[in-house]
Amino acid sequence: MTRRFVTFEGIDGAGKSTHIAPLAERLRARGQRVVCTREPGGTPLAETLRELLLHAPMDGVAETLLVFAARRVHIERVIAPALERGETVLCDRFSDATFAYQGAGRGQDERILRATQVVVEEGLAQEYHLLETYAQRLVNRLLKETPATKVKVGTTKLRVPTSHSVDRAVVEIVATRD
Repeated sequence: MTRRFVTFEGIDGAGKSTHIAPLAERLRARGQRVVCTREPGGTPLAETLRELLLHAPMDGVAETLLVFAARRVHIERVIAPALERGETVLCDRFSDATFAYQGAGRGQDERILRATQVVVEEGLAQEYHLLETYAQRLVNRLLKETPATKVKVGTTKLRVPTSHSVDRAVVEIVATRD
């Protein structure tokens, strides 16, 4: 029984959806059962919360709480049951996005994000974080912009515009992954 939880992280336009669909097709062709989903979203309630996140004005604390509420429902109703059935789950964004968008983007304290993550995710572990597609597109898009600051990703130095705190945060998350 193959069961995997694979997340694709990155900003809009990074290529997450572009890579999820063909991977799902390949896995299904090999006889695996695959669930494709996204965050925030993945359930009717989480999709409603997503709409609020995208369109309702709110401060960073309210936004963070809604993201975690949507994630909890998503885990409970989609991700955990699929994994229990032995299915592979491919998810467009997950916890890394929270640290980039709500942490770096909205200034929420990383300690609070980590503590809330532990409660919401209850030991759920992402087996793979696929960020390379994001990093390649980030390099292609952001190296052309200025002003820039250098960010080290592994052994590669990237020039990332200082105005892109979320982009920088995702690059830093990529750099710290084991």
